[in-house]
Amino acid sequence: MGAGRSVLGRERIVSELRRCILLSTVSLQPGVRLGPYEIVAPLGAGGMGEVYRARDTRLNRTVAIKILPADFSGDVRLRIRFEREAKTISALNHPHICALHDIGRQNGIDFLVMEHCEGKTLARRVADGPLPIEQVLRYGIEMADALEKAHRQGIIHRDLKPANVMITKSGVKLLDFGLAKERVESSADASTIEQVSEEGKIVGTIQYMAPELLQGKAADARSDIFALGLVLYEMTTGKPAFSAASKASLIAAILEHEPEPLKPTTPPALDRLIRACLAKDPDERVQAAHDVRLQLKWIGEGAGVTVERRRPLRTLMFVTIAALAAVGAFITGDSRRPAARQPLRHYAIPLPASAPLAWHQEETSFAVSPDGSRLVYVTGTEPHKLVLRSSDSFGAREIPGTEGARNPFFSPDGEWVGFEAAAFLKKVSLAGGVPMTICAAHFTRGAAWGSDNQIVFAQNWCSLQRVSAFGGEPQPVTPYATDRNERWPVILPGGKHVLYTLGRDSHGGTYDNAKIVAVSLDDGRSRVVLEGATNAHYVPGGHLLYLHSATLFSIAFDPVTLKVNGSATPLVEEVATFGLGGLAYAAVSSDGTLFYAPLNVANGQRQLVWVDRKGVVAPITPKLAAFYEPRLSRDGKQLLVCILDARQHDDVWLCDLGSDAWTRLTSEGDNADEVWSPDEKQIAFSSNRNGPYNVFLMPSDASALARQLTRNQYGTYATSWSPDGKMLLVEGIRPVTGHTASEEWDIMAVPVNEPEHAAPVIATAATEENGKFSPDGRWIAFQSNESGNVEIYIEAYPQGGRKWLISGQGGQIPVWRRDGKELFYRSGSKVMAVQIQLGSELIIGKPRMLFDGDFDLFFDVTADGQRFVMVRAEKPTPAIQINVVLGAFDDRRTLKR
Repeated sequence: MGAGRSVLGRERIVSELRRCILLSTVSLQPGVRLGPYEIVAPLGAGGMGEVYRARDTRLNRTVAIKILPADFSGDVRLRIRFEREAKTISALNHPHICALHDIGRQNGIDFLVMEHCEGKTLARRVADGPLPIEQVLRYGIEMADALEKAHRQGIIHRDLKPANVMITKSGVKLLDFGLAKERVESSADASTIEQVSEEGKIVGTIQYMAPELLQGKAADARSDIFALGLVLYEMTTGKPAFSAASKASLIAAILEHEPEPLKPTTPPALDRLIRACLAKDPDERVQAAHDVRLQLKWIGEGAGVTVERRRPLRTLMFVTIAALAAVGAFITGDSRRPAARQPLRHYAIPLPASAPLAWHQEETSFAVSPDGSRLVYVTGTEPHKLVLRSSDSFGAREIPGTEGARNPFFSPDGEWVGFEAAAFLKKVSLAGGVPMTICAAHFTRGAAWGSDNQIVFAQNWCSLQRVSAFGGEPQPVTPYATDRNERWPVILPGGKHVLYTLGRDSHGGTYDNAKIVAVSLDDGRSRVVLEGATNAHYVPGGHLLYLHSATLFSIAFDPVTLKVNGSATPLVEEVATFGLGGLAYAAVSSDGTLFYAPLNVANGQRQLVWVDRKGVVAPITPKLAAFYEPRLSRDGKQLLVCILDARQHDDVWLCDLGSDAWTRLTSEGDNADEVWSPDEKQIAFSSNRNGPYNVFLMPSDASALARQLTRNQYGTYATSWSPDGKMLLVEGIRPVTGHTASEEWDIMAVPVNEPEHAAPVIATAATEENGKFSPDGRWIAFQSNESGNVEIYIEAYPQGGRKWLISGQGGQIPVWRRDGKELFYRSGSKVMAVQIQLGSELIIGKPRMLFDGDFDLFFDVTADGQRFVMVRAEKPTPAIQINVVLGAFDDRRTLKR
C-alpha cells in the first residue's frame, strides 16, 4: 500500500507541476470570451499556439479553442491562406479526424474552434510501453482511414506523430490536421527544424519527418505515409524509430540509417509493411494510405485463416510470387463465412518503382492475357513503353520498339500484343522481334482481338472498325453517324457479336448515361444490352463486368441471347477510372480473375505558369482548375484557356492577366480548341452544341451569340487563323468519296465568309494535325505520322508541294514566334526551338532543347519568344501495383474498402 501511495503521490506532483507551468505560459484566463465561446481552462501550449477548453454558449457544448501564433495575425497572406485551407479541412467529416467547427478573429486574436476530444494522447500511452498487436492494427487502420480521406481531398497532415493522435472511447482522433498547408505544428518538447518555401516557413518535428522533407523537398501524401510508419513502429516497440542526442545526428539517422529490428514476435507481414512505409525513397515507399489500411486489415483478418487452393497452377504461381514481394503482397480469406462459399482471395502484382503504371486520359494502360499468366502495361515514364510482367519471374521487361504505345490488348493465344503508336495500329510478338504495322488508327478508344484474327477497334469519336491482324484496310463495323461516340469493344465467344459502349449525347453528361450495345459482325444489327453502363468486359461463365458511378459492377449475362439477367452486384468501389472517357483501369482473365489498378489520389487541379527559356517557372494566376489549351493574345495581356468543370463540361474562358479577372465565354455544350482572330475581336472554337464537334465564331467580348461556321458530320476542330483574317485551318476526318472505309484525318482551309468552299490543304493517307499558319501566311507548320513516327513539318501555302521535316526525333504541337523567326514544338516532355528564315525559300536551323518539364502538352509563347504559357498538373500518385481478386464472379460479393 505504501508503494502504491508513493506512486500516486508522484503522479499528482508531476500533474500539478505541469498545470502550474501551463498556467504561467498561457494568454487567456478562464471567463474570457472569444465570440460565443467562453474560455474554461487551458489544455496545452506549443510552438503553434495555445489550446483551451471552452464552452459554446449557443449550443451549450464543450469545445477546444486554439489560439494561433502572432505571425498569423501579422501576415495577411498567411491569414488568407489559412482561412481558405481551414474551410477545406472543415469539410473533412470523418470519425477519426478531430472536427474543425469554426474559425474566428477577435481583438487581434486568430483562433480555431475544434471538437473537444476526451482521452489521452498516443504519446502518453506509448510512454507506458508497446501496445498489444491488436491495438496497433486497430489504431493503425483508423489513422490510415483518416489519412486516406484527407489525401483524396488534397490535404496533407504534415505533422503526424503520437502527440497529435488522441485515443478516445470511440477510437483514435487525428489532431491538428494540416491546418496550414505550408506550416507543420511542432510540440513544445521536441526538436524542430525550419525550412523555407515560396509560401513561408514550414516547421515540423524532426523525429517524424520524412527524408525528402529534411532535404527541403515538397511534402506529398507519401510524406504522411512515412510518418504513419514511424507511428506504427513506435506503437509496436514502445520507442521512437529514430533518436539521437542532437538535431544533426537525428537528421543523419533518418536520412542514412534503418530503425532497429522489430521484436521476433511481431507478425512478419506487419514488419514488412512498416519497413515499406519507412523506405527512404518516396518512390519505393507504400504509395497510398488506402494500401496501408487494406494491408493492416488483412493482417488482422488473416491470422489463422486457411486459404483454399482451387485455382490453376499459373494463378497459384502469381499468388506465391506476390506473397514474397516486398510491397503490397497479401492473401486473405474470411473463416466466418459459410464453408460452402469459396472465400475471395486478394493479392497484388508489384510493379517496378522505376516503371509505374501510366495514367492516360481515355486510354487503357494495361491488359491481361486470356489465361491470366501475363500482364502488359504502359509505363508512366517518358517515353511511354510497354512492359511485360510474367508469373514466371519477379522481374519485368520492356518490349523493344513500343515507344509511345497506347491501349494494349492481347491476342487470343496470349502470344501477341496489339497497341497504338504514332497513329498506327501495331502488333508485337512477346517471343521477340520488332513491332509490325497493321493499319492507320487515330486515337483509338479500345481494341479487341478475335479468335478468327480479326481486330475490332474504336476509331476516335466515330465508330467501330475491323481489320485483319495480318494487316489491310479497315472496314466499318458500325456506320459513321452524328455523335455516335463508340468505344471499348469486346468480342463475345463465337466471334459473331461485339459489345461496345455507346457514349454520352451531344449535350454533355457523363458515362453514367451510356449504354452497352451488342452489334452483329454478320449483318451489323445492334441491340442495347444494358443502360447506364460503360466499359463492359465479358466474363466466361456468364457475367458482364461494367463501370457505373466509379464502381465496378457484375451482372449475369447470356452471350447467346444477348440478355442480362437478375440484378447487378457492386464488386469494387475504389478502382482507378477516367470518368470523362467512361473507362475503368480493369481487366478480367478467362478464369474470372479480376485485375484492377487502385484508385489514384490526384485532385485534377492544374496551374497556369510562365516558363522562361531556361525552364524557370512562375505562376500566372492563383486560380487552380482543370486548364488546357492556353492561347495568348498578341500583346500578352489576355489569355484564352479551356476549363473542364466539375460537371465534366468544357468551356472557353478569357483571363485578363493584369487584373486576374475571368470571363466565361461559352456555356452551351462542350467547347474547346479556341483560336484568336488576327485583330483579336473574334475567337473561333469547336463545340458539340449542335451535334458533332464543329467550328463556331463569336466576338471575343461575348457581345453576340456564336454562329456555326462548319457543318461536317464527322466533326472539325479549329487550329489556326490566317494573318489576313480570311481563312481558318481546321482538322478532322475527310470522307473518301463513295465509301466510309478510308476516312483520313487531314488539315482543311475554311474561308471565314464562304465556309461552303472549304478544301483540304494537307491531305494524305497519313494523319495530319495541328496546322498553324506562319506569321506571313505563306507556310503551314503541322504534325504528321507519315514516317511512322509523329514529326513536325512545314509546307508552302496555298500551293503546297515540297515540305520540310523540322523535328526528326519526334514532335507535336508546333507554335510560331510572332515574327516567324522561330518555331517551337513539343518532343515528349521537352520544349524544342528551331530558327527559321521565311522567304520564297525556307532556311531552317537545327532543333535545340530549351527546357524539359512535367507540363501539359499544349502551350503558347509570348511575341518575343522569351516566355511560354504552360499548364502544370498535379500528377496522380504513380501506381506500383495491380490488385488481383480471385473468385470475384464465383462469390459475387462486394469488395468495398
